[in-house]
Amino acid sequence: MTAPARPPKVALVRWKAALPLGLGLLVLVLGWIFCGGWLVKRILEAAGTAAVGAKVEIATVDVSLAQSRLTIRGLTVASAKEAFKNTLQADELDADFETLPLFRKKFIVDRLAATGLRFGTPRTTDGRVKQPAADTTPPAPTGAGKPSATGTAVEDIVDRLNLPGLDLSQGKIEVGALDPSKLGTAAAARALEARADSSSRAWTAALNDLRTGPTVDSALALANRLKGAKPTDLSALNDARRMLTLLSSAKDKVDALGRSIAAGAADLQHGVAGLDSAKARDLATARSLVHLPALDPAQIGAALFGSTAAGRFETALHWVRLARRYTPPGLLPHASPAPKRVRRAGLTVRFPREHDLPAFWLKDAAVSFTLDSAKRYDGRLRNLTTSQTLAGQPTTFTAQAPAVQMGALLDHRRPTALDTASGTLSSVRLPDLGLPAGVRVVPGTGSMALRFALEGENLRAAWEIHSSRVTWARDSTAGRSPAGDLLWQVLSGVSALDLTAQLSGTASSPALAIHSNLDQALSDRIRSLLGDQVKTAEQKLTAEVNAYADPLIAPVKARITAVSDAAQQQLGLSQGKIGDAQKQLQQRLRSLTGGLKLP
Repeated sequence: MTAPARPPKVALVRWKAALPLGLGLLVLVLGWIFCGGWLVKRILEAAGTAAVGAKVEIATVDVSLAQSRLTIRGLTVASAKEAFKNTLQADELDADFETLPLFRKKFIVDRLAATGLRFGTPRTTDGRVKQPAADTTPPAPTGAGKPSATGTAVEDIVDRLNLPGLDLSQGKIEVGALDPSKLGTAAAARALEARADSSSRAWTAALNDLRTGPTVDSALALANRLKGAKPTDLSALNDARRMLTLLSSAKDKVDALGRSIAAGAADLQHGVAGLDSAKARDLATARSLVHLPALDPAQIGAALFGSTAAGRFETALHWVRLARRYTPPGLLPHASPAPKRVRRAGLTVRFPREHDLPAFWLKDAAVSFTLDSAKRYDGRLRNLTTSQTLAGQPTTFTAQAPAVQMGALLDHRRPTALDTASGTLSSVRLPDLGLPAGVRVVPGTGSMALRFALEGENLRAAWEIHSSRVTWARDSTAGRSPAGDLLWQVLSGVSALDLTAQLSGTASSPALAIHSNLDQALSDRIRSLLGDQVKTAEQKLTAEVNAYADPLIAPVKARITAVSDAAQQQLGLSQGKIGDAQKQLQQRLRSLTGGLKLP
């Protein structure tokens, strides 16, 4: 009997599969150890450059999956609007993140410490990158809604404002031709003359309707009849009393009409004053034909500081645009360009789900930053995320110090987004401001405030600068010009700067108003230089308006005076006749009664 065959021995480890697998894992681990930081650095630089629209550069990146820590050193974010300038530089960003959400392609940062933040630093190369053409593909038919206008090139505020140029030429002023058809005196005179004729007809008709003549004639006839009457003639006495009552009633009607005529005459006189006002407006219209260099202080402010102020507002609007692009309001589907392909790249549409984690969420960040070389400030950023609705909180930033007050709120939890920011800096070195014709103002140390709010598409913003230690400089490369020489002559002696710029309207249709203490100084100086020419031109135009308006106004004034005097004269005659009849009748009545009052 043969022994049963032994079953084949099963190996605990399949070395033929384990060795390649282990070798692959070893290669991945070694690759991560030696190249993981470099790979993450390249990914962050590429993603940041695409998001900001300018070069994002990083010196080194350290990633520790075991400690769930990410450290970024030497971060530089170039400006998307200005060449050779950085928007932000940071010495170090140290973050603690959650590991498990990484397997769901979600990056959740519990804590971030950002140190050595600096803003507006110079750079040696142009950091701007060419932006891809705006995607005009309509949103997916899933209720994604219309794309916000803020997501397009709305930050080009300078192109939308039509800022005036500063014309400081000292040549001969230009005087336009006076067009009588555009003057309002003629129309006002015709309208007032028609009112005077209408009033004259109405007063004449009203006086005729009184019919006081028969009553007065009857009263005078009764007074004559009473001459031969006896005191015992009670019928004559009663007739006299009734006639006195009728005369009194007629007098009341005449007096009431007199008050109405007086009110109408006063209204016509008010119209005469309106004629003078119309002539004054015509004179102002004529003076506006004198074309001077921008003498309106508001226009001067816009010409001097319009581009600079618009640039500040553009920067704020640019970052709000990025925030709304990468943090869409509500839970609507969000479309973004798909990865590049040879054909039909299309769109990537993300459909957020309720009660889920956002793709990115920075819960709390402590930041330290410098505004000049000598001062360091601390701030706190909370709830920076790609979906505030999922996070449940708006994004907030605060920084408080004796010389700094800053705050920002990005509330995208509802379909109508609200983005606000405000900051006040005191006793800090202010940036230089470039003016036309190569003149530059150096504010030195002063205060600056910026307020910005964008609710839906409604925009409100303000920028203020105050400095009492202003100095001035000229750009040697701009060359000499009469405009630059005049600007330098007027402004170089000014030692203070008070500037206020206000932006309103919508992002696609903004309105800018600028006021500064330099506006009136420059306006007065230009007017003094051109004073004789202006005075001569204005006198000539005034004479033309007077020659046109006075022949129209004088007949109307005379007509109103004649109409009022005629009505008052006719009214006075009626009042006099009634008074005479009353007097005669009362005298006859007293002579009959001997001065006694009879029942």
